[in-house]
Amino acid sequence: MKTIKYISAILVLLLSISCSTDIDNKYESPEIPNQFTNFTIDNDTQSIDNEITVTIQSGDYQSTSVRFVDEIGVPYTPPKTEPSEGENASDLDNVIIPSITATENNNLEYKISATKLRLDEKALLDVESFLVEVKVVNNSGVELTGYDRIYFSDVVYTFNPKISFNETGENSQTFNVGIEDTDDLNTNVIAVGGTGILVENKNFIGVATEDPSDDGATAVFTFDLTTNSATAIEATLNLELAKRAKGSVTGTVSVTGYPDTPFSYEATSTVDGGSAPALDFEFASTISLVSGTTLTVTITLDQMLTEGNTTNPIFRLSKVTINKDGIAPEPTLNTWLDVDNSITNLTVSTACTDCSVATVANPDTADAEATNVTKWTIGSASGSGNKSLDFDFKDGEGVTLADYANLIVTVRMYWPSYNDISNFDSNKRIRFYLSDGVNEQQVQGNFVESNEAGWHTMEFDFTGTPTGGALTSDIISGEIRLIGNKFTNLDNGLEFYIDTITSNL
Repeated sequence: MKTIKYISAILVLLLSISCSTDIDNKYESPEIPNQFTNFTIDNDTQSIDNEITVTIQSGDYQSTSVRFVDEIGVPYTPPKTEPSEGENASDLDNVIIPSITATENNNLEYKISATKLRLDEKALLDVESFLVEVKVVNNSGVELTGYDRIYFSDVVYTFNPKISFNETGENSQTFNVGIEDTDDLNTNVIAVGGTGILVENKNFIGVATEDPSDDGATAVFTFDLTTNSATAIEATLNLELAKRAKGSVTGTVSVTGYPDTPFSYEATSTVDGGSAPALDFEFASTISLVSGTTLTVTITLDQMLTEGNTTNPIFRLSKVTINKDGIAPEPTLNTWLDVDNSITNLTVSTACTDCSVATVANPDTADAEATNVTKWTIGSASGSGNKSLDFDFKDGEGVTLADYANLIVTVRMYWPSYNDISNFDSNKRIRFYLSDGVNEQQVQGNFVESNEAGWHTMEFDFTGTPTGGALTSDIISGEIRLIGNKFTNLDNGLEFYIDTITSNL
């Protein structure tokens, strides 16, 4: 959670005012809706030492303006800066002076700041507010106007991070958790307790311990959930959590106005290691969302046990999904390889002559999914024989024998030349093998010409009847194999790019 001291600027939509501390709403919502809503404000709260940025989303306007108004259609009246006759200077202790400045960004960005007239005097006795008007004239000459209200106070207010379900968006909306500026929830979502330490990366925020034998970590994740829908939306709340496969966790998820839903996840593996498979949690009650009402979601980790694992325990939150009308979310994928997001739960190698594996830039510069990917090169001097990209799972990261029968693997892949593949194997085959260290089984796919020079996902379904000897223990390794029946025709070599390897478990 984020605590703002001194003077805070609290920005809330005119038609939907919500925060975790009660603030009197001195302004009644107008009877007419905003004509223009295509602008954003960078923070719900801001201290007096910082600026608030108002950004108009499109440059397709004849003119733009941002100003303060006393009420809709009524120009702003600046505050007094000198006492009137019969007043004392102390009567101006609580005067706040706001200002708006246009930047050089083509009149699409404005900075809002504020100062207290008498900074050395006592705190505000009440909350002060200002109405901000955003006006644009489009290229058809039509004037559109929107509004937002700003509140100022010296009082210490505590605000939860917030996510909002957009009524005009998809029925299933997922919010990411991580350290990137583009993530919907960041490190302010968690309060670490006990002997816990904060852990974070591009894909999650969580709690761990320094000592692998330490069972004393606790944590509380808190965020607010809102919507812009004037009509109540019935929805389910789904969370993507994770823990060590050998460890166990217990806790509770609570939502304002609904019974708590406890969670308890036991150890699913006896193997030491850093495996942290995804856990799909669904809140037991259907929740109701409507504009103007805020629901606070709290995830409380009461206990995290290492269960003898030699790798430090971890509990983390990766995604929050809201499903309108109870529509189920897409299945969660467990990522085995994604070098762009520093996920390497398996070690990749290749042993064939004139073959190599490297991390390189995405060959498709227009692709927004990845900046860096894994490249497998089979050189023209590689010679005859099948070609394999081998991998070994890191300790604890493999697939248990119990889960194997439900396994589906997906590989997001890119290859520049279908003709080169056809020259190597007239059947254009690709096989995905998995092994328990003794026996191996495989599922075969085929390259398709229409997928040449473009990213696509290949699926290998092990839920049916894979080919090969029966596996008798957990999966620890595997390979991606090309089957060649024109073994010496590698004049141009072969190139394959892999973005991600994922599973449904």
